[in-house]
Amino acid sequence: MNKINYFYTSVSEEQLPLTENPRPMPVANLMTMTKQNYFNIQVVSNFILEHPALNYEYQILLNNENATPKNKLPFNLDHLKIGENYSVNMVSLFASGNSYKNESLKFDIKLFKDDILLDEMATILYLKGE
Repeated sequence: MNKINYFYTSVSEEQLPLTENPRPMPVANLMTMTKQNYFNIQVVSNFILEHPALNYEYQILLNNENATPKNKLPFNLDHLKIGENYSVNMVSLFASGNSYKNESLKFDIKLFKDDILLDEMATILYLKGE
């Protein structure tokens, strides 16, 4: 079993308040627009893998454009052996620049092994205007 178990976005509560139910499609609430309308986004993913993480690659897209090139999964990821599989957690950090009310940011993640696409998943962060 090689798959993406979950994939979601998270915004720090100190930066923007989130709605009561932030998963699977959170709504970030942009306050009054200012010159600094950017914030940091964490993209949280979990993989269930048949082999240790060093044998796999991932790629993250933001609004259908490469946010990260295809890379090997980092060596220092939290992992847990469950039976014959490995559960691997990864957090990626992004800064959103020039974000505006009533738009959305779509993140896609792809999991590869030996350049073969094994799984992919998407999540959307909605920016709500006031």
